[in-house]
Amino acid sequence: GQPRIALLSNLTGQLAEPDYGSAQYWVDHVRRPVRFFDSVRAAEALGATVFLELGPGAALSAAVDQSLTTAGALSVVTMPNDHAEVESLLGAAGQLFTAGVDLDWTQTFIGLHPRRVGLPTYAFARQQFWLGPESKTAPAKVSQGPDLAAQLYELRPDEQQRRLLALVCEHAAVVLGHPDTNAINPERAFHDLGFESLTGVQLRNRLTFDTGLALSRTLIFDYPTPAALADHLRQQLLHADDDESDDEKVWSQLRKIPLHELRRTGLLDKLLFLAHGSNESVADRAVSADIIDSLSPEALIALALNAADREGVE
Repeated sequence: GQPRIALLSNLTGQLAEPDYGSAQYWVDHVRRPVRFFDSVRAAEALGATVFLELGPGAALSAAVDQSLTTAGALSVVTMPNDHAEVESLLGAAGQLFTAGVDLDWTQTFIGLHPRRVGLPTYAFARQQFWLGPESKTAPAKVSQGPDLAAQLYELRPDEQQRRLLALVCEHAAVVLGHPDTNAINPERAFHDLGFESLTGVQLRNRLTFDTGLALSRTLIFDYPTPAALADHLRQQLLHADDDESDDEKVWSQLRKIPLHELRRTGLLDKLLFLAHGSNESVADRAVSADIIDSLSPEALIALALNAADREGVE
């Protein structure tokens, strides 16, 4: 039958005649010079602006580049030497796509699971668009409170972490005004993502509503990345009913109290007094007050509980 794709003959430098491929054609091809330059010019005259080299190497593409006269014309190599085949083929497909060629992507991604990702339109909005393992499935909607814990118990540990990480990233994106979670890197610090005290409290309030947990106002400082926070939520939701010692229960509650609340209620001085013992000198207590602003709430509580433990031993 007739060919579906028009061919240019290197023998004549024009569209191939009906005798193309015959025995006599190849005899003439051996005897006469190759008119590759004329073939490229003929393709240009027919409106061709993209030239694709199929086969190993890039010799023909180099010859095409030397023959082109059309501004903006493109030659693409599919299998350059010393390059991985799959990487080279996908790179060539990308070049063709950006040049406006209509590609059949369904054939390109057979056996894979591709998805569309939004690309930045602002030159300085630097974001990474590498797809990690967690990107293969869309985040599932999460129920609230006890229902959430019940859902998690039915999942494997890695699925539990993935579900809660999706929850944290979704709320973080909403608080920061992002249209989706692409801008939320789970391993990046909340501060680097753009959070500050007020937005941190907003995130905490949203997570408190969804999980039913009593979460600290300093949540993003105690667990500085989305991944760390998701792990904390998992521990709280799945081990809330576990037996705890009295000390562990006290620690769990005291960690939730912000430093300024301890100071406002007058408990701060009492904690410091317990931390250093009743026999401490006035000068020592004054020094402790001077450095209080450099101590975290957990450090203060640790001092207090350690002192209480010492008194119990004595």
